[in-house]
Amino acid sequence: MKKDANPKDPGRLGSTGLSCLVGYQLRCVQSIAVQTFTELFAAESIAYGQYSTFVTISRSEGTNQKALAQTLGVDQSTLIPTLDHLESHGWIVRTRDPQDRRSTLLTVTAAGKAKLRRLEVLIRKHDAALTKSLSAAETNSLLNMLHRIVASFDRSSL
Repeated sequence: MKKDANPKDPGRLGSTGLSCLVGYQLRCVQSIAVQTFTELFAAESIAYGQYSTFVTISRSEGTNQKALAQTLGVDQSTLIPTLDHLESHGWIVRTRDPQDRRSTLLTVTAAGKAKLRRLEVLIRKHDAALTKSLSAAETNSLLNMLHRIVASFDRSSL
């Protein structure tokens, strides 16, 4: 191992190893985020992907499943188990769109809104733990950079 190798990061081999790759570092952070989310939210009956779907529904009340799938960047069929889970807990309801009976509208229930308020406290705690080594300015800078990467990424450039 090189002198500057970090035993906590077996991929770090100085400036030529995995540690200098943005994708690798993002994957490491994502792994930490999912693991700690899973631990923190274990008693809440909600997984990482279910939470993001739940929040997205709450921010676009009355959206339909097709629009939700597009917003989340997932296939509609993969969304069904998540919606089933949220609905089985009484957090959302699915109703037929009266203007297009082929479409299903999604709404957060009163119980769902209460659940989201409780989850908001936990997600803030989670975010604070992830960014505890960063100042507020650094956290904002990181978020801005990540938003730019997401907004400008072009798969065709691969």
